Amino acid sequence: MGFQDEMKQMFLYVAAGNVEPKEWEKWWNSNKATEKDPNDPRTGRPMWNLGAEGKPHPWRSDDYLFGVWNLLNGKETEGYVRLEECVRHNSDYMENRIKEFPEACNDPRDVMAVMYHNAQLFARTKEIADAEKRKNAIRETYEEVCRFMRYYHGLVKKTERNG
Repeated sequence: MGFQDEMKQMFLYVAAGNVEPKEWEKWWNSNKATEKDPNDPRTGRPMWNLGAEGKPHPWRSDDYLFGVWNLLNGKETEGYVRLEECVRHNSDYMENRIKEFPEACNDPRDVMAVMYHNAQLFARTKEIADAEKRKNAIRETYEEVCRFMRYYHGLVKKTERNG
């Protein structure tokens, strides 16, 4: 199985809730260590910068992915720190991008806008004071993002976002 197929399969497991955070992290790190700058098949751009030698991804995608995992597993403090870093780091670029292309966050060709929007959706749940309501909002946000990502990865026909 090629890397792209393996990644798609892992995303399906994630969307179904069948992957534990440690399993995801182990898979992600093992592939980052062994892959040679894989390119996104749609854009041709590298999916990550292996020459960064431990530096954060330029878009802070690791902060997004592990921030979501932290939230889903009750580690809200760590999760919100990661998500807020992702949102903060990309905010200037994305404000300009959204002004130019208001629907960028719904466009599968605009990877960064989709990720940024998803990170914002999760980060907003921090504002909910009641712990049980916040936990439910995190779960609902996760379901919404997974629904959109199934469209994004070509697994279902077009879908509209609620957030």
